[in-house]
Amino acid sequence: MVKRVLQSMVLGASVVCAGAFAQAGDPIVLGLTTPVTGGAASFALPERQGVEMAVDEINKSGGVLGRPIRLAVADNRCNPTEGVQTANRLINEERAVTVIGAFCSSVSLAVMPIMRRAQVPLVIDVSTAPAIAQMSGKGGNEWAFRTSVSDDGMAKALVDYLGKNTQWRRIAILAEDTDYGRGGTKAFSEHAKRAGIDIVAAEAFTQATPDFTPLINKLSAQRPDAIAIYMLGADMANFMKQYEAWGGKIPVTGRFDPALLGADAIGRGFLDGSIGVLPYSPEIDTPANRKFVQTYRARFNADPQFQSAYGYEAVYIVADAIRRAGKPAPAAIREALEKTKYQSMLGVTVEFDEYNQAHNNAVVLQLKDRKISIVGLQRTGGDK
Repeated sequence: MVKRVLQSMVLGASVVCAGAFAQAGDPIVLGLTTPVTGGAASFALPERQGVEMAVDEINKSGGVLGRPIRLAVADNRCNPTEGVQTANRLINEERAVTVIGAFCSSVSLAVMPIMRRAQVPLVIDVSTAPAIAQMSGKGGNEWAFRTSVSDDGMAKALVDYLGKNTQWRRIAILAEDTDYGRGGTKAFSEHAKRAGIDIVAAEAFTQATPDFTPLINKLSAQRPDAIAIYMLGADMANFMKQYEAWGGKIPVTGRFDPALLGADAIGRGFLDGSIGVLPYSPEIDTPANRKFVQTYRARFNADPQFQSAYGYEAVYIVADAIRRAGKPAPAAIREALEKTKYQSMLGVTVEFDEYNQAHNNAVVLQLKDRKISIVGLQRTGGDK
């Protein structure tokens, strides 16, 4: 596999026609737009590792249609403007036949019109904002496909669990002021209302907020049973440090991955009683996932995160589409993606609905006795 890390640069709005892509015998170029640097980079690294591992496996097994895959990686820094620039570069200069990304929901939403104009498929593997599905497929952009479960689907799975298995009836929300944060807040609030759970407060913060203590105090004054969080990267790490120093008196819920905080943080017990939802867990007990986890641990000396799993499977879904298309032409790949029936290592068959949204399992996690356990595994629905 040839890996090229591309730096963001300003490009013109022109695009190339589909006929200019890979010729017979050339490597098939897949693009990946993701944060390589910036505040979200450490959280995006597992995605890139999963993508690279899948590309290496496919190439070692003979490639696709007898041709190797070449991965071109572009750094979007979780910034919509830079995301547009990377998409243009991957299309115009790298001749990528499909692009995977763009990690942050705001960047994916900014990239989607570029891919539609270029008529090159975009496979969104990590971004979870409900608006993505609402604008894809029947929603207007037939070139955008999302393999990750959405925040709407995950919010429903989480709220259903909370409503049936906890006494929490008053929840506050703290979310970043981005498409991801706003989408998560809206989805959680709507499903909570249907489940008889009151949202007693909802606060938005600007990314890279240095001090969360005033917001924590403001929310705690409402006496919520839990605080639902929607935040990424350095913000979540910073929030958790300050939340622990504050005393961790209220359970945390929403979209958070306690494993990212590390065993030491979990072992200190300040998150005990918290319940979150994720698209994936390395503890999912299927033969395919056990093999994936074993291989990933051996290669990277770490457990895979949901970004790793969805990046990995996105490559295999694209490779499967290229094989079925019989040629690495963007239009043919798009048509094949619409007919996808891919057996996910999470235990379900991945298919795209009329909004080009796949529906995999959502994983509900609970922290108890300083350990993480899976307490629910539920197929997600759509964003209609």
